[in-house]
Amino acid sequence: MTLMPTETVTLGEHQLLPGSIVIPDEPGRVLYTREFLEFLEKTGILSGRYELLDGEIISKMGQNSPHNITVIACISYLLGVFPQRRVRSQATITVKQDQKINSPEPDAFVLREPTLEGAPEATNVLLAIEVSDTTQEKDFETKKELYARSGISEYWAIDLPRRTLTVLRNPDTQAGVWGSTNTLSETQLVASESAPDHPIVISELLPPVE
Repeated sequence: MTLMPTETVTLGEHQLLPGSIVIPDEPGRVLYTREFLEFLEKTGILSGRYELLDGEIISKMGQNSPHNITVIACISYLLGVFPQRRVRSQATITVKQDQKINSPEPDAFVLREPTLEGAPEATNVLLAIEVSDTTQEKDFETKKELYARSGISEYWAIDLPRRTLTVLRNPDTQAGVWGSTNTLSETQLVASESAPDHPIVISELLPPVE
């Protein structure tokens, strides 16, 4: 892909387009940049919750109740294991590789060291958790590779329809793959590699069975 300069387009008093866009190798596809997404948010052109994955703006609106229940359960668990100031939820992290076209927001994550200002670096993330109901492709493919490339130490991907949790560890930042992948059922225990003495039964992170 190539970074190309563009002319600035104006709409009323607002500058509509930042100074560059990304032209991908695939014909007929335009990738948005992190700078462009931030501009749309600041000017009010884009409202609601969004994240940027491989140049595509993804809406985070419409998250359903099972998703929210699981995210809250994950945060509650993390707060019982790690200091509060190191636990974050649905906040942007900075990925140095491909940062022009990526601005992900994990459902929950734990930092090595707390940060006071700005989006924390992905390399400062000990554990990232994503909860998937209707977003399996995004969480199990796009984010799986992105988080490995960016150097996040450990990634948990929760599949709500299957009621499973996949633990991914030992990222290869060059290849964008994980050295260890283990899918667990809801009856099994899971613990972060950075807190092995604090296991939890996976079903306790999931919504009740209707």
